[in-house]
Amino acid sequence: AWEIVQHGLSMAWIETTAFLSEVWTSFTGGFQKAWNTAVNWTSKRILELQGLFDSSLDVDAAKKMADQDLESTNAEIDRQTQAAQLLNITFMVVALSIIVHGISVTPLMALYKRRRTDKAEPASTA
Repeated sequence: AWEIVQHGLSMAWIETTAFLSEVWTSFTGGFQKAWNTAVNWTSKRILELQGLFDSSLDVDAAKKMADQDLESTNAEIDRQTQAAQLLNITFMVVALSIIVHGISVTPLMALYKRRRTDKAEPASTA
C-alpha cells in the first residue's frame, strides 16, 4: 500500500512540475513576443523621426525590415516554445511509464514467485 502511495505522489509531482514548466514556457514566450513587439513599435517611431531629418532614409523600407525581423524573431520563439512543450510531454510520458511499470512489477513478481513456488513444491515431494 505504501508503494502505491509513493507512486501516486510521484505521479502527482511529475504532472505538477510538467504543468508548471509548460505554463512558464508559455509565459516567457508570450512575454518575449510582447517585448519584441514593443521594441519594434519604438524602432518604427524612431525611424519616422529620423525620416523627418534625413530625406535619404527610406522610412517605409526600414519599417518593413523591422517588421520582417520581428516576424522571424517571433517565429523562432514559437519554435522554441513548441520544442520545450514537446520535451515536457516526452518527459511526462517516460516518467509515467516508469511509474506504471514500477507499480505493476511488484504484484506481477509476487504472482510469478508464488507460481514458481507452487510448481517447485510438488516436484520436491515426489
